[in-house]
Amino acid sequence: MKSNTEQHALVLDATPYTQKFALAEEVALSISYNGINYAVMLITPNDIEDFIVGFSLSNDIIEHPRQLYGIELTHHKEHINAEVEIANQAFWKLKENKRQLAGASGCGLCGVEALDNALPQLTSIDVSPLPDVSWFKGLRSLISNAQALAQQSGAVHGALYIDAKRNVLACREDIGRHNAFDKLIGAITTKNSFNLKVLLCSQAAAV
Repeated sequence: MKSNTEQHALVLDATPYTQKFALAEEVALSISYNGINYAVMLITPNDIEDFIVGFSLSNDIIEHPRQLYGIELTHHKEHINAEVEIANQAFWKLKENKRQLAGASGCGLCGVEALDNALPQLTSIDVSPLPDVSWFKGLRSLISNAQALAQQSGAVHGALYIDAKRNVLACREDIGRHNAFDKLIGAITTKNSFNLKVLLCSQAAAV
């Protein structure tokens, strides 16, 4: 004998509707120094000039922002091209340490042509004391409030420069955490904002 038991489903909202979500954008950025192609990076296309300054510093292409004379951006349909003019001294150093960067992610050693380039001599820096543990309370909310792009899409990393009173002096965002950090480096070096404090990056921090 077949059962006549009916199955019921609770419908919460049967009205058709369209909901829009903001998506974090990522585009290819081609970087050339003095007319020589150097790298193609995938970045979130905001604060591009800050990224190029920070990328040039963190990759030891320039030693100081004053060695970077100009940045010319050209927006194409599917990518952005950056023509960067640097000092002759920095350009000769770049050609001597040339390497192939096939999407430089991870450890950054892939493509390095010589071991001396992979393990260079580094200059020691002064060690700063850590802030009191109370300084770190509520940082998650501080970071979230500073990340305007992440509030819209929720899919980008943030790098923040914060002073002793927990004022956010600069915040840069990107889908790539290292890209966000390079953008922050570019922002604070061009503004000479090096009075202590703390550099914070989502999932990582540095004093």
